[in-house]
Amino acid sequence: SAAQRKLNIALRDPPELAAMAGIRPDNRGTEVPGWPSSQYHSLTDELVDNGSSYGCVKTRVTMDMTRPLTEYFISAAHNSYLEGNQVTGKSGTITIKRSLTLGCRVLELDCWDSGKGCPLLCGPKKAPVVCTHGGTLTSTVPFADCCVAARDYAFVTSKYPVIINLDLHVGEAGLAHIAEVVQDVFGEQLYTNAEHTEFPSPEALQRRILLRASVAEAPILKSLVAVVKIGRKDMEEARKVSRKVETMSSVSVSYVENKVDAMLECNSDDQLSQSELQDRLSSFRTMARRHLVRVYPDGIRVDSSNFCPWSMWFAGASLATLNWQVWDRDVMTNLAFFRENGACGYVLKPQWLMNEPGHEMRWATLVAQPVGYRSGEPKRKGRVDLKMCVHGTVDNVRQPARESEPWTVARLKLKNGMDYKIDSVEPHRVCVAPEIGVLTVWIEHWKCDGMVCISLRSLRAGRWWFPVLNRNGVVRSDASHNDWLAMDVHLEVLSKSPIRGGR
Repeated sequence: SAAQRKLNIALRDPPELAAMAGIRPDNRGTEVPGWPSSQYHSLTDELVDNGSSYGCVKTRVTMDMTRPLTEYFISAAHNSYLEGNQVTGKSGTITIKRSLTLGCRVLELDCWDSGKGCPLLCGPKKAPVVCTHGGTLTSTVPFADCCVAARDYAFVTSKYPVIINLDLHVGEAGLAHIAEVVQDVFGEQLYTNAEHTEFPSPEALQRRILLRASVAEAPILKSLVAVVKIGRKDMEEARKVSRKVETMSSVSVSYVENKVDAMLECNSDDQLSQSELQDRLSSFRTMARRHLVRVYPDGIRVDSSNFCPWSMWFAGASLATLNWQVWDRDVMTNLAFFRENGACGYVLKPQWLMNEPGHEMRWATLVAQPVGYRSGEPKRKGRVDLKMCVHGTVDNVRQPARESEPWTVARLKLKNGMDYKIDSVEPHRVCVAPEIGVLTVWIEHWKCDGMVCISLRSLRAGRWWFPVLNRNGVVRSDASHNDWLAMDVHLEVLSKSPIRGGR
């Protein structure tokens, strides 16, 4: 079945897990006929030579992992139990296993008493609590099965902590069942110390699992919950009467995407609008420095589509949660962004975002130029469009709620061949903030779409061969049958900000 094929992709040995992230240590020295090898760097050569990076992507953790959790962007999932859309889709554990295998560190489980999540469906026998999208026709999966899958795959590719967000719609018996299951399944891996003066670091929480829930709704879980969930309105009300919420480091708050977009909305480029935008951002970022802020997709996305996580990162939100069961541009952008720190699921926020004195947003001119393309299928014919998209530009910073639109940079006509030079494309120059910038190139063909996605934070100048990820987010196990894109890339740091006020 299609679901089983997806599962087979997710459940691979460690060498092939690297391939899923676009890393191919077993194909060093791939020859590309038509171009002198001395002019091109193979990504796999770079990986084997120094063991730390390929092209622009780190393959091991290089950032400081001893800072509090609030100082990191954390790769996060929404409705992790779903394998399809949010109205009629199937529930199961495949998405949990796959997302954890690819470095996701935050799961979400909607917990319902069996049979109550949807009046038309009953939960599995002997499963008092199930996970399902309540009020819809989605199927159910036992809560215990989801916990077992999370335990078994939590630390396959990353040793850093996993946070499980529990959305509770159960009675007293259901809460007691949840408490019993999480203790039995996770055992000593479950981190229960919520009395910390500040959030612990990923380093201190290696191989630990943290629960995130509202203890006001479930006092029986209070001793098991490490991250206290509080409603946005409750937090705003608490601020009016007390500063207790400001000092509770274990507090987290959730926002729906359209609330953050409304905050980031700026209707013009005049100084007044930019000043208002900075005031909103300053307030949001102040909260995000003290608490874990989670942003989740709008409920109108019934097809499980996603928002672009870039604007949420720019606002300072630690958790930009995405629907990982849908492999779209936004999930792939997220993957590229987190690969920059070894795909461990944690990326340290820029110092300017943490408001550290003396640190301002850095700017650079990005020069990117596709120069060659290799088709993994010699008999493939038809037109291929190469479309480029950059997140983190001056326009993005001025209008954070407005998504970057891709533009066509080259068109190739595939014939009976494999290798194509791209001579007619002019270098594309754009001003970006490299610490949060992402470059994406889409390869659109009538029968096979693929993409190359690169975090700009550690981009190094050069001419590189990038493996093209297919629409399932994987590189083919046989490199000779995979598509490759050659690009010249370069970043030139600017000494002066192109935006008045610096950011």
